[in-house]
Amino acid sequence: RASGVTIGDGTYVHPSSEVLPGAQIGSGCWVNRDIFIDRAAQIGDRVYLGPRVTLCTASHEMGPSRQRAGENIEAPIVIGDGSWLGQNVSVIAGVTIGAGCMIAAGAVVVSDCEPNGLYAGVPARRIKDLGE
Repeated sequence: RASGVTIGDGTYVHPSSEVLPGAQIGSGCWVNRDIFIDRAAQIGDRVYLGPRVTLCTASHEMGPSRQRAGENIEAPIVIGDGSWLGQNVSVIAGVTIGAGCMIAAGAVVVSDCEPNGLYAGVPARRIKDLGE
């Protein structure tokens, strides 16, 4: 909180995790060890993040062949209430994960996830509907 991060009541953030100023984390969340949360991440209430989750809201535009990493760009990541991201999940800038989603361990989320779904794989795809 002292570093400019908004953290709701009853949320645990492991000391080995890095949460950049500007990030928002809701109430009743669990932020496990070795997690990186970039500054434009918005995490809802009761969200659980497994070890080594990466929420990277910054990227680069595609540059020419002499230097592919072009100008810096930033787009928010939004994670809906009640979602659970397993260990080693990576979420790319601009993605919204709907409420009640489960993202399987090791998934790379490159596009939006509709609510109440199980997503897995690289890139992550919806593999099962979950009840409310």
